[in-house]
Amino acid sequence: MAIHSFLHWPVQTSALRGTPALKDPRLVTTPAKQAELINDLWRFFEVKGRGEFSLGYLDLGAAWRTRFVELCNAGHMQRDRLLDASLAALNRDFNEAETRCFVRLYTELEPTAEEQHVRCGKLLALLDAEVSSTVSFAVKAIKQLNKHDPIPAADLIKALRPVFLSPGKGVVMDAIGLVKDAAKRAPDTKPEAIDAIMQALRHKHESVSNASLAALENWAADLDPKALRELQASVPALLPSVQARALALLDTTGRAALS
Repeated sequence: MAIHSFLHWPVQTSALRGTPALKDPRLVTTPAKQAELINDLWRFFEVKGRGEFSLGYLDLGAAWRTRFVELCNAGHMQRDRLLDASLAALNRDFNEAETRCFVRLYTELEPTAEEQHVRCGKLLALLDAEVSSTVSFAVKAIKQLNKHDPIPAADLIKALRPVFLSPGKGVVMDAIGLVKDAAKRAPDTKPEAIDAIMQALRHKHESVSNASLAALENWAADLDPKALRELQASVPALLPSVQARALALLDTTGRAALS
């Protein structure tokens, strides 16, 4: 593949804040020019663009992602560095439209199970990202990785705690499933699992609150006085149908434990 076909538009120096200019593709004809272009391309993962030169705008045609994958497959860009740069960009101050671009690029590179395993720590760190679509991506990646290569239960539960505060339904439901699986694999982590899932009791979606409560019901014998007090304090804020189940759980476990 000829590197000069990477882009079919010239990018001016002023287009990206502080970013070296991506040369007009028609001028990239020598090894030195090619190396200069490749060096400039890495800046896409570090510096936000403006207007029509932002990744959010460029992604409308997805051509730039295809070019990155082609460059990688041709050996002009290191695959490991490209995967790492895509994940690192998700922890920078790009807006949601731009972070979606990096998620799509990472996905289109089709990382293997081994490549995902090596980046498990980076993926876990993204569970605390500010952009909701990044959290969704991370949860899905962790869910898939955990199926084939179980993540240490304590590490997984700790990393998932921020997800339970997400307003989204799907990611929290997935997080509940992952924590339940972790506690099943490592019963000694049930206190941490209970504490994490307790956060989802007051979720705005009734199905999430019920799923959280169902997990607590399964662990009724493991609810200590601290957990029961937290459950009791949550009751007034719960939806009516969930309230009834929460009160029944409190009755079952014995309110005497709260005194």
